[in-house]
Amino acid sequence: MELIGTWQRPENIAADRVGTIHDDDAAKALGFEGGWVSARVHLNVFVALLVDAFGREWFERGTLSLDFKKATLDRAKVRAVMERPSPGHGHTPTRLEDSDGALVASGTASVGDSTELTYLGTKDLSCRDAGPYELVGAVIPGDIFAPREIVLKETAARRMVGGVPFEDWYVRPSPWGPPVASPSLMVNALSAACVAYLREHPIDGVFIDGGTELRLVNGPVLLDTVYTCGGEILARGRSPRTEYFWFNGCLDNADGNRVAEMLLQWRCMPAPSN
Repeated sequence: MELIGTWQRPENIAADRVGTIHDDDAAKALGFEGGWVSARVHLNVFVALLVDAFGREWFERGTLSLDFKKATLDRAKVRAVMERPSPGHGHTPTRLEDSDGALVASGTASVGDSTELTYLGTKDLSCRDAGPYELVGAVIPGDIFAPREIVLKETAARRMVGGVPFEDWYVRPSPWGPPVASPSLMVNALSAACVAYLREHPIDGVFIDGGTELRLVNGPVLLDTVYTCGGEILARGRSPRTEYFWFNGCLDNADGNRVAEMLLQWRCMPAPSN
């Protein structure tokens, strides 16, 4: 039996970022219909189903592991679909589809401990490492990011909701006290050390979120709380149209305890002016 979410209309919250895949002009110059909604905003569409299936514990010890197949435009309708978890479940198949029934993303979700691999965990990340690289050559597998201290604030929390409503936990007190980070805001937080790394290892191209996996280890991730973000480059490769790299990110609290982890693929295309 499947759990089927309501139709949502995620917003292109980065439409004003000139030269990115979210910018209409840049996206059209690359041959696309228009600016893309960020994959991380699409993660928010799953939350209502995740809480329905697993309870609020998903924010404490949950996973969501997705491989994105298709882009969507501003406010295009999408919905999340998930198999109903069975007793003693591991990772439950889930997907995101558009109003035409096309697959936007596929993957798995879970809560608690599991010895099974997540959807992205089954991938060989290095299987297409076929350099030389024109875009991601400065990004070296094994490079470890310098730790970054971060604090998530309400302004970012409101923006990152991206038109996908869920409770008031993202901006008001939650069952854990302070507001909790939405999945899209978690991705921002868990990317912070990699973003800083890329300032010293620049890529002259357009970035696109690809496969994305969130793992709550000892969550939730809270607003107005000091965290240290770290991580490392895991692998890189190429597809017919993009070069890409995989990295992991981690968040530790002030006591040094692991709160959350992430696996993310950033795809890169030549900038429209190139």
